[in-house]
Amino acid sequence: MTIWGVGPQFAFISCIYTIIIFILNHIWFSNFLIPLSHNLSLIFGIILIVLGLPIFLIPAFTINKYVKEGKLVTKGIYGYFRHPIYVS
Repeated sequence: MTIWGVGPQFAFISCIYTIIIFILNHIWFSNFLIPLSHNLSLIFGIILIVLGLPIFLIPAFTINKYVKEGKLVTKGIYGYFRHPIYVS
């Protein structure tokens, strides 16, 4: 494995997937419509961001402290999830 890990491969596959979805969306636009009001979608999106942001930020700061000390993190959110940043 390279120094970059699996990131480049994942990004490449994600870009191809995104291009395919854009093409399909252009061809069959009406099939991809979600019957939700704009306000309901906005509220749902804000709720997901509010719930996901702490799950992303807290581990990011916690892991930095333990990496500098060379220790394995088993406390806090890492006691529940192996990779909490991915969960967010």
